[in-house]
Amino acid sequence: MRTHWQTGFTLLELLVVLVTIGLLVGAVAPRYFLQACKFRVKVVGGMVARFLIGYITPRFATVTPEAVMFTYESLNQQKP
Repeated sequence: MRTHWQTGFTLLELLVVLVTIGLLVGAVAPRYFLQACKFRVKVVGGMVARFLIGYITPRFATVTPEAVMFTYESLNQQKP
């Protein structure tokens, strides 16, 4: 006949596991948050670059050579 075996975990074993998990999270969390912050900075920088390229480039790309020559000639005519 079998004797009665103890089942489950003791409170001490559970506390050791929780402390170990806490130490691992405490060691990894600062690096994770630093990388997440760097990623956000890169994403925002890319968004700003795309906005500037999309907003400014068409305005300068529509300048024709005739418009540039007209501006250059009008500036030269104003000089005495």
